[in-house]
Amino acid sequence: MLDYLDAAYDLDHVEKIYLSGAGANWIKAGEKYLPKCRFVLDSFHLAKYVRKAAGFVPNIMPILWDWIRNDFPSGVEDYFTLLLEEEHPASERKSLLDTRRYLLNNWEAIQRQQEPEYVSCSAESHVSHILADRLSSRPLGWSLVGAEHIAKTRIFCLNGGNLLSAMTKKRDGETKQKQVERLDRRVTKAKANRHYLETSTVPVIEAGRKTQLFFALRGLGR
Repeated sequence: MLDYLDAAYDLDHVEKIYLSGAGANWIKAGEKYLPKCRFVLDSFHLAKYVRKAAGFVPNIMPILWDWIRNDFPSGVEDYFTLLLEEEHPASERKSLLDTRRYLLNNWEAIQRQQEPEYVSCSAESHVSHILADRLSSRPLGWSLVGAEHIAKTRIFCLNGGNLLSAMTKKRDGETKQKQVERLDRRVTKAKANRHYLETSTVPVIEAGRKTQLFFALRGLGR
C-alpha cells in the first residue's frame, strides 16, 4: 500500500494521510507504516455502536450524538456506568461492556472525523450495500474468478455504465482482432510462398517457356 500511495500521490508533498476503518488493530497498525498518518474511526461503525448504546434507553440517541460531537466522553462514560448498575442478562451486559469499550477506546479517532481535511469513508457502506448484497447476503458459492467478475460488473453498472453497450463494444473489438489475425496469417503465408519461389529452382520457370503454369507460378511470387 505504501508503494502504491507514494507512486500515485508523491508522499513527500502530502501533508496528512487519514486512515479510516473499524478500529481493528491490523488497521490501526497502518499508522506505524504510513507517514503523516492519522487513524479515524469510520462513520459506519460509529453509527452502529451508537445505535447499540441507545437501545437500552428510549430517545437517548440524540443526546449520545451530542456528547460525541461536542467531545464530552465523561457523559458517555457516566451513561454506561448507570446502565451497568442495573440488572441485565449476561448477553446484554456483555454487549454494554463491549460497546462502552469500543466507543471510549476509539474516542480520539472519533473526534478526528470533525477535522476539516477529513473526508468520510464510504468503504464499509459499499461493501455492505453493493458487494455483500449480491455476493454473500444469501447462501451462494463463488469461485475467485466469478466473484471478481460479478463485483466488477456491479460496480460498473452502479457507476452508470451500460453493460449491453460494453459487451457489444468488446465483441466488436474481438471480431476486428480476429479479422486482423486472419489477414496477418494470409500475408505471412503469401510472403512465405514468395520467399520459397525466389529461393527455389522451379523447372517450369527456369525453362522460360510461357505456358499457363509458368504465368501461374510467376504470379504467386509477386
